[in-house]
Amino acid sequence: MTFATVDQLLTANNALYNAVLRNANTIASIGGLATGHHGLVFDLNGLNTTNQQVVENFVNDFATAKLQETIDFCTANPTAPGCSGNVPEPATMSLLAIGLAGVVSARRRHSRSN
Repeated sequence: MTFATVDQLLTANNALYNAVLRNANTIASIGGLATGHHGLVFDLNGLNTTNQQVVENFVNDFATAKLQETIDFCTANPTAPGCSGNVPEPATMSLLAIGLAGVVSARRRHSRSN
């Protein structure tokens, strides 16, 4: 499938497209597809560090973006199956993000000790 075909499908379906990418060339070639469809580009290299704050920022930014997408979707489609219940509160998503950051940190420490 070509870039143009994907772009046409996203446009025809008024779809939001986010991209989690790695490497500058990939981000340069595909990132515009995401930003052109109201999405965000997340650089996976943000998790390739031992700096805990950088990892937490990446996870928090990603979780916040996904939460906002859910809220926006459910606001526009209140009768959709996944929208009839409660949408997770930001505190819940933050706890999830912190937990994910902890798992990444533990994995990195374990990798360095081996």
